[in-house]
Amino acid sequence: PHNVAAALIGRGGANIKELQRQCQARLQQVNAGELLGRPDLRLITTRAESEESLNQVASQVIAVLAEVASQTPSEMICSEGQLKLSALLPKALVGAFKGVDGGAVRRLCEESSAMIRVRDPATTPGSAGGSGSGGSGVAAETASSVEVQARGGAEALQAVLREVNRLVQ
Repeated sequence: PHNVAAALIGRGGANIKELQRQCQARLQQVNAGELLGRPDLRLITTRAESEESLNQVASQVIAVLAEVASQTPSEMICSEGQLKLSALLPKALVGAFKGVDGGAVRRLCEESSAMIRVRDPATTPGSAGGSGSGGSGVAAETASSVEVQARGGAEALQAVLREVNRLVQ
């Protein structure tokens, strides 16, 4: 949502510049919500040389999400006291993420107390499914990805993002 993106970016981009410096990563906000069928959604792409840097970014983003949720709770970012966050995962890695018969996701849910749902924007009713202008980076990336939706406490969300980062790195 807009308020989380605004808090993450900060006045004049100060917060995101500091986050990039601290984590040695490159973050960019992309307006891809319509491609995912949710125009109020904000997508932050992150690029880093190491899994550790990606995990540092994830930790900082979750801290901002938790702070915003405590100040201005909304159904978009928290539900029943649990934070909500989504990440894109390349479709080619879905099998590795889920595991045989969903066993890896079940273990991750049990170990972290996170609730996880894997959603394919391309097949979800009401979503634009990556049908954006032919081959733009965001449209292509969204069309070849699934959305991993996670809900839980900050530590649970960090565990989910650590696993996503491990697979994509």
